[in-house]
Amino acid sequence: MLALERGEGLEIPLTLEQAVLASKGNISPLFFYFLKKENLLSSVDERIRRGLYRDYVAAQAEYLYHRNDPDLIISLFEREKITFLVFKGLYTRRFYPDPSLRLMGDYDFLIHYEDLEKVKKLLVENGFEIVKVLGREFLDRIGAEVTFRGSGDWKYIDVHYRLFQKFRYPFDEESVWSRSRGISDFFHYPTPEDQFVITIIHILKDGFSLPLVPWWDLYFIFKRGPDFDYIMYQVKESGISRGFTTVMKVMEETFGLSFPLKLTARELDVEIYREEPLRGVKRYSYALSTLSSMKNKFRFTLSYSLLAFLDFFAGGSD
Repeated sequence: MLALERGEGLEIPLTLEQAVLASKGNISPLFFYFLKKENLLSSVDERIRRGLYRDYVAAQAEYLYHRNDPDLIISLFEREKITFLVFKGLYTRRFYPDPSLRLMGDYDFLIHYEDLEKVKKLLVENGFEIVKVLGREFLDRIGAEVTFRGSGDWKYIDVHYRLFQKFRYPFDEESVWSRSRGISDFFHYPTPEDQFVITIIHILKDGFSLPLVPWWDLYFIFKRGPDFDYIMYQVKESGISRGFTTVMKVMEETFGLSFPLKLTARELDVEIYREEPLRGVKRYSYALSTLSSMKNKFRFTLSYSLLAFLDFFAGGSD
């Protein structure tokens, strides 16, 4: 697929297995687009071509059908003078050859915590219901958000009031806001660099089990020539140097893109032997205080609390 994007054609015939993988990874519309662009559709097996075409048309139809949905949320936020930032798929699709090629299951907005109750009230009053809450009182491995769903076939609306849990990823969130590009007085986009690091953290958090779409997000952002020095700053600030190195190795082997700045062995050793124990202490302290506060607020079973605590303290692997 990368060879197609670069105009190098197909060196080997496209297999059904590859087409199925593309479909499961939510990149089959992008695959079809590249084949069409290079006039190679006729060289593809008819059954595979029909499947890719079906996914491509479905993506086009879905994009057109839901095209105005984000604008409704944006207009509500602007009307109530709520400062917000649009990120993840709703932002990265701007870097794709066609925005319809970037499939997504929800729309992500970042707000300030002090506006959370105002946003909840606003969306509920306008026909949305709260379907999930992740927040300060829970042992979440990542971020804090409230998920809404409108009537009918609305996509989910994820309203984040924190990108990442500080004990897990001490990401410089204030820098995201200060560097963001204002589309209006209240509407903001992150910089490509911040979105690049946010995407990497989500890949690491989910253990590389995400669909293939985030990898193409990284690819299209990388092609724009972002500020690599700032990306490296956020990587070190977030304590993901080892995970970042792994992701960049995959990017180099799969996409042929080499990150121009390298982390030294000493920098990686600092993260392993200095940052990790400190983060472990922070997790332990925070987990104890969180469990204590939950005791009087929720009726968690002992087994759930213990499992959540252990998972929270372990923090997974980068």
